[in-house]
Amino acid sequence: MVEIQFSTMQLIEETVTPGERFVTPTKDSFSNLEDSFSFLKDKTFYEISVEKSDSYVYFICNFGNPDPRDDTLTNIKTGVKTPNQRTPEEAELNNQFFFLFHYEKKRFNIFLAHNNYFINNWAFFV
Repeated sequence: MVEIQFSTMQLIEETVTPGERFVTPTKDSFSNLEDSFSFLKDKTFYEISVEKSDSYVYFICNFGNPDPRDDTLTNIKTGVKTPNQRTPEEAELNNQFFFLFHYEKKRFNIFLAHNNYFINNWAFFV
């Protein structure tokens, strides 16, 4: 059985109005965020779904890279090899992470299923 671990971090928003430069996000901070979007960064494709409620905002991200890509696939029951039909522009989005930000508790919970590449290489956009 796989152990599930969450990390809790502080989420801050850089403001564009006079006053404090950084503030804690509110429900309004996420109001213009689309319910789903995707992007490509460093050959990795990210597909993000967003659920917004009165208490929290929840992000589900599936991501993957077209590499490595073998030229052949092997049937695990028969051992027969067949050409891989996946093109170099296609990826299996078999990596996943989740974010949950609770407005009142001001808690940003993160679950990274495979690695923390996304957190280490991206400033989150709101």
